[in-house]
Amino acid sequence: MKKTWRNICFLLLAVLILAGYPQITHAAVSEAYGDYTVYNVTEYGADPTGAQACDAAISSALRAAKKNSGKKLLYFPAGSYTVHGTVKLASRMVLAADEQTVITGTGSKLINLTGASGAVIDGGTWRGKAGSTVISGNSGSDIRLLNMNVESGLNGIKLRATTAYLENVTISKSTSIGMGLSGQCQVTAKGCKILNNGSGYPKQGLGHGVGVYEKSVFNISDSQLNGNRECGISVKNGTAFVTNCKLYNNGRHGLGTALVCNVTMTNCDIYKNGLKDKHDGVILVGGSKGTFTNCKFRANAATGLLVNDSNTRAVIKKCIFKNNKAHNIYSENLKSGKVSLVIDSCSFYKCKTSDSVRIHVNKKSAYSLKIKGKNKYYKVKPKYTFWIKNKLTYKK
Repeated sequence: MKKTWRNICFLLLAVLILAGYPQITHAAVSEAYGDYTVYNVTEYGADPTGAQACDAAISSALRAAKKNSGKKLLYFPAGSYTVHGTVKLASRMVLAADEQTVITGTGSKLINLTGASGAVIDGGTWRGKAGSTVISGNSGSDIRLLNMNVESGLNGIKLRATTAYLENVTISKSTSIGMGLSGQCQVTAKGCKILNNGSGYPKQGLGHGVGVYEKSVFNISDSQLNGNRECGISVKNGTAFVTNCKLYNNGRHGLGTALVCNVTMTNCDIYKNGLKDKHDGVILVGGSKGTFTNCKFRANAATGLLVNDSNTRAVIKKCIFKNNKAHNIYSENLKSGKVSLVIDSCSFYKCKTSDSVRIHVNKKSAYSLKIKGKNKYYKVKPKYTFWIKNKLTYKK
């Protein structure tokens, strides 16, 4: 009996010791960063209940890490943390948090990645207050954001002149924009969810899930963009590659363009967009160029794909258009120049209006239409209509 009680006491002692010594419990963090020196913020006085701000503890941990020339990791174990100021990461530093960890910022910016080339943020939920930016960065390269949630604030992520990679990141509930890219950013995202952003539009910002501006390049795959107040993706003088993604239930467009843009969409499902404003699945305008391959445009509030303005060109191959309420494809050019459509081996189902593809121009030379491959039409009549100055001139 005494031996049994002795064993129980040793076991309880071991549990108490382990409980008092914070561990990296996030398996992915432990495996990926085993050779890093870990600076656990709770060991520097951070309160894991969130009752007290942990800015002083973070500063102490960062000062200690600065003395180390090797690999270093600032770690938030499971808990809730409050940060009044900004966490400024150095180049090649890792900021890691447990999956259950929630870090709430009460200042104007929670994380600053400016100049932090090679930095990594892995894990945790990062929340901003109303009017704040959760993650901000300028002039950094090879930045990685992994396995994390970015919530609330005015802007979820705002990057300028930055190269970054995102994987398994959820960006939600920002009142202006989920992620804004400007100044020739180059950002790749995989396996991400960008949802329910832009609720403050128009008074509190842009309303988009992602904004790609000022010659930035955005490459996103295997992701979903839904429930954003305006566009799932807004491209303005930028480039977007969208592959194996779902863009749905966005208030305006699944993807919208302005000025001259380049858009490539492959194996995407674009559906039920335009709920609030009766808009389209995708719009390509202003002299932009777009290629759409193996995409589905279905059940959008107005048109599946809208292609407007002079010098705008769309190549549409092996796409399916179904249950769009106005037209499957609508193309308009009332200016000089030419709008161009190439339709190759697509399938068209009946939409609410009688014409599946409508082209509306001010003169016959203002459009170019090429029909290639074997296109299929299901209860669609007429297939195409051509309007010149609001007069129906030809239908097929």
